[in-house]
Amino acid sequence: MAHRSILRAAESVRKETIAEHGVRVSSDCYTARCTCEFVNSLRHKMPTSVAGTAIYTREDGVVDWRYCRTGDGESDFEVRGTHVGLVHNSSVYTIIANRLVQARSPKQAISASRRQQKS
Repeated sequence: MAHRSILRAAESVRKETIAEHGVRVSSDCYTARCTCEFVNSLRHKMPTSVAGTAIYTREDGVVDWRYCRTGDGESDFEVRGTHVGLVHNSSVYTIIANRLVQARSPKQAISASRRQQKS
């Protein structure tokens, strides 16, 4: 669920893309009806072997944060910041690093958590 300003911007990009590339671009591109391979891949459920991580911020300003959560307290992580600011947010990278360590080995995850607590 995106803010209507973002949807208007996407519509503008869609129109420019179609104008520039013509018939090579589906008229449904950048819409909920898009059927390209990338969008179709997003519609598939993740295998249970893949650990999910949802990082969200209530100050997003682009996406309604309530749609960014999985409902699983072990996988949902709230941080402070804006949508665009997430890429510069050190908390996000700490969460990602810890989740990758957890996926690699439970022992290493415990070790990493202890090191982080000491610093």
